[in-house]
Amino acid sequence: MNGNVVGIDIGHSAVKVSTEAGHFQFPAMVMPALTIQDANESMRSERETVTVNNRKFFYGETALAHSKGDTIFGLNDTWVQSDHHEALVAASIQELMAREIPLDPNTLIMAGLPIKSFTESKSLIADQFKKLTQAEIRVVPQPFGPYFYAMLDNTGKQHPGKEITQDSYAVCDIGWFTTDIIVMRKGRYNQSCSGSAEGAHIAAKFLKTDLYQEKGLNTTLQACEEALRTNHITYRGKIDVSDYVKKAKSHLAEHVSDRIKDYLGPVVDEVSSIYIAGGGANLVHPTLRQTWSHAELVAEPRMSIAEGMRRMGLGIKMNR
Repeated sequence: MNGNVVGIDIGHSAVKVSTEAGHFQFPAMVMPALTIQDANESMRSERETVTVNNRKFFYGETALAHSKGDTIFGLNDTWVQSDHHEALVAASIQELMAREIPLDPNTLIMAGLPIKSFTESKSLIADQFKKLTQAEIRVVPQPFGPYFYAMLDNTGKQHPGKEITQDSYAVCDIGWFTTDIIVMRKGRYNQSCSGSAEGAHIAAKFLKTDLYQEKGLNTTLQACEEALRTNHITYRGKIDVSDYVKKAKSHLAEHVSDRIKDYLGPVVDEVSSIYIAGGGANLVHPTLRQTWSHAELVAEPRMSIAEGMRRMGLGIKMNR
């Protein structure tokens, strides 16, 4: 097999990148670049600066450090058409180059999109990458990542005991903006049982509203997203909000469960496993498991999309 394979998952809360050398990620935060007066901070910020359409943008930790508060972008279907998204594409390429990952014409970059925006936006995403690299670009439905993560090993070969052409599987990928659900029937994508719904941001929004109504805390979505993982929020000091987080998780789990029923119908009981993946997987898996005993949390829920796409790409290259 000639060439390198890279999986890139540009999510609404983080950008995840998987290579043969390892994984890395950075916050999917973007803001217009500032002129930084402090010399040391200016040098540090320059490392996380990209230029898109003649405008400079901070990204990642630098965008977080210099923002005024809520820097979560992309809670709409046109986000992929924005300079913010293109800045994250440029940032992923810049980070790969900084790590000396080959991006020549023999390299295959696998990128994903939510189901509902795939057909409309796949060419646009490919073009954003092609502006920056000579690597081959392939854009696939995002939940293909967790499926191939489960089916293939890290060399792109089928896992022992997995029968891609004999068994059927479902994937529920709970991202920040969307929850994407697919069924793969004996290795074939079943589009009629697949689709997109609201993602984990509805839990953060629920928590934000609940904290304001019950405790008078005017927090940001970014702070609430973190609280879903840590059970506390910093608001004039650290506050335990675990009871409120529990309600927000339950709200999200009910939403995801309803969408699985809507999309899969009776097929939900015919698949061998329902793979639960994405950044919101840990928030809902325990509840989903109570309803479906074959709901299986993938080993690396957040990184499984990028790594699974990389494994898919390895399989593509081996079969050429």
